[in-house]
Amino acid sequence: ERSVCAVELRRVRLAVRGRKLLEPVPCSAGCGDSIVRKNMKFHLTYHCRNREVACWLCGRSNLRFSELSQHLNSGCPAKAQVTALAEVNAANNALTPCVLCGIEIPKRRLAKHQQNECSERLCDCRYDCGLRIVAHRLKRHEEEWCEAPEIVALRGLAIRSRKLRSYDRTWNLNEASIEDDDEENEEDEDDEDGDEEDETKTPREYVSVRRDPFTLAKMAAASGVDVADLDLDE
Repeated sequence: ERSVCAVELRRVRLAVRGRKLLEPVPCSAGCGDSIVRKNMKFHLTYHCRNREVACWLCGRSNLRFSELSQHLNSGCPAKAQVTALAEVNAANNALTPCVLCGIEIPKRRLAKHQQNECSERLCDCRYDCGLRIVAHRLKRHEEEWCEAPEIVALRGLAIRSRKLRSYDRTWNLNEASIEDDDEENEEDEDDEDGDEEDETKTPREYVSVRRDPFTLAKMAAASGVDVADLDLDE
């Protein structure tokens, strides 16, 4: 070897090592596969049936990959818990008809639906009249049929106010719509009067109070006066 070129000797040794890496050898884990020597590490890590793995549910180690499916199907305690939870979740998501409105709702949301969302649920009147009304009729009840003292008083004021007017209109508890009607009616009256002066005309402040009973009721409630004692004819 002393007479051989060192570079050529190194090339020969590298060639011999490379040929050994390309030789097929049996799997060292005993799976029976013949693997090229240079790929043995990759085979033992990802492909070998006898490689060691850990259960991804319970964390048990020292399992062979070929035994993992059997472990999950029969011996894994975490898999049993996951299966039980899946069954409970499926039961909770099963569609169940509401006994009130008939709409199908997931079972887990049924109680919330019947308490807060169902159109056929019973609701207490906001004005404490003592009645429980079906949800989809509650708004109309509060506007037209409620017998609470303050609502009855407002209804009486509205009736008396209509008698003082020179025209008929449908009464509504919606204060915003009443105020809009008042503004339109005042504009119409201004147009009809024109520039004529009437010394016997009622003061503007008194007219606005007479024609806005809801404002009068609010002022009376703020000052502690009973709205039933108010006289709009004065």
